[in-house]
Amino acid sequence: HYVSSRGKKHKNGATDKGLEGVKNFFATHKCGPLCAKLGLKVRTRDTVQNEDLGELFYHCVPSRVFRQRVLERIESAPWITRIAAEVTDLGEDNQGTFVETSAGRFVGTWMVQSIRFMGADAKRQPDYPVRQHFGGVEIKTDRPVFDTDHFTLMDFSVPQRDGATFVYVLPFAPDRALIEHTMFSPTPLSPAEHIEAAEAYIRDRFDVPFEVLRREVGDIPMDDRYPSQRSNAHVFNIGIAGGQIKPCTGYTFARVQRYA
Repeated sequence: HYVSSRGKKHKNGATDKGLEGVKNFFATHKCGPLCAKLGLKVRTRDTVQNEDLGELFYHCVPSRVFRQRVLERIESAPWITRIAAEVTDLGEDNQGTFVETSAGRFVGTWMVQSIRFMGADAKRQPDYPVRQHFGGVEIKTDRPVFDTDHFTLMDFSVPQRDGATFVYVLPFAPDRALIEHTMFSPTPLSPAEHIEAAEAYIRDRFDVPFEVLRREVGDIPMDDRYPSQRSNAHVFNIGIAGGQIKPCTGYTFARVQRYA
């Protein structure tokens, strides 16, 4: 849990047992009324629980599609100039905010940045350096094997490596789905290891020939640092650098959109 220390938020308290506590929780947890209220389908080592989500549903937004839409909006805005370059430094001095890049130096009055932790945030070490890392495949099977009325949110019956490990299955059609292998641990697996684990899950659970339509991997810091919203008087931090990740879940996308 979190406690307040000198007015600061997101500081872990004495009852937080870290990664070992997460492992122990999932080793003994059995779903009860609270899990049912969440409206989730939960698979443990020995049980599968089905819950009705009512009017709720899920979305899958491929990063390439989202990026393309964002770039299209940027290109259509005459007041925005897009520059593709390597950023070597950024900050604020007596001349204002600045960005040093391979394309030159740019200055301004205000800056909004999501590139890096800055100032004291860059030096602060987390007490629990946990990361959420994942890799998965969207596949098309030779025959229908997926139930489009149900998705598997967390299947913890998979091998537990050096951290809490689960797989989720999001069906798009009876013969097409996204299968994602996810872990919470201090040291991430390689992308190849995640993809291999996801494909092993498919062979074990569905035993059907399949074609891989696309692959995806990711690595999200889930540590207990809470970055400053400002690095300087005129430099605002957003995204991961601005603390927009929810540490207990890794959910970031919707929070970033709301903050923006």
